[in-house]
Amino acid sequence: MKAFPLQDPKVLVALAFLLVVAIGWVRDRDTTSNAEVRPGDCFIVPDEEFDRTETTPCDAAHDGQFVSLYSIDSADGEYPADDDEGYWDRVFQRCFDDVGDAVVRQTDLPDDFDWNVFVPTEDGWRDGDRTMMCYVYAEGGLEGSFIATIAERAAASG
Repeated sequence: MKAFPLQDPKVLVALAFLLVVAIGWVRDRDTTSNAEVRPGDCFIVPDEEFDRTETTPCDAAHDGQFVSLYSIDSADGEYPADDDEGYWDRVFQRCFDDVGDAVVRQTDLPDDFDWNVFVPTEDGWRDGDRTMMCYVYAEGGLEGSFIATIAERAAASG
């Protein structure tokens, strides 16, 4: 009588190995609610509007890293118009300042390294979302983390 393949120790070992690899792959790439992302999280930059972010460990392939999350409400509480230059100047100046404070690996930045801000959609704004998501990115990809930890920032300033 031939043993059923799943009773074969070699098959069980192979299946266990594949399960461990699959769990590791899923853990390395995860979709995270935008409300749950944190400064320092590395991610895959989305191509369009999104409500979840594909996060990944910074030592894995990625092309973006969050620098800061902040809220700036409009003067009248309404969704800011594209031509509300004062509002958008504050949004982008805050991100620019945060990137300057947080990015510590400034000597080995990729040629296409840049920064930007994800802003709430108009529907999200109506639902109460005011979170601006400042991030750095490089279309050619990033290697490792470019964002200083709190301890690194303290050491650099002191």
